[in-house]
Amino acid sequence: MALLGVVASLVFVGLELRQNRISARAAAYQELGIAIADNWMGRANDRVLNDLVSLASTADSATWASVSDSDVYLLRSYVAANLRLHETVYLQVDQGLLEPDALDTLGWTYFLGSTLLGRMWSQVRPLVTPGFAAYLENENPELVRR
Repeated sequence: MALLGVVASLVFVGLELRQNRISARAAAYQELGIAIADNWMGRANDRVLNDLVSLASTADSATWASVSDSDVYLLRSYVAANLRLHETVYLQVDQGLLEPDALDTLGWTYFLGSTLLGRMWSQVRPLVTPGFAAYLENENPELVRR
């Protein structure tokens, strides 16, 4: 009878741990979703930033070279903020809190292959951890070639 009580207790603890993990994962997705939406809403409400992102994504090299230092700094800050959000997902996947598909399901695929990231990579690479930088360069080898 005591053995049955111990087994029942272990099953209960296992179920509680599973439920806590599910809750933590749901909370992490919710917080990341809010942060990403806030980031996008900030850009949606900033015409200057929108114009700069568009320019960085489409301009030829000569036009890009004429962008002011102030505008490049604004773009660098925007890209760094996006990378920090993505790095948070990467670290949570690395620690096992989120499933590996979280790196693909939160809308990063477009950003990773963007001309904007390619143009800013040399300036923002030092702002991320070496492991995350290696992950990004593995996902988009063009970053290394620039």
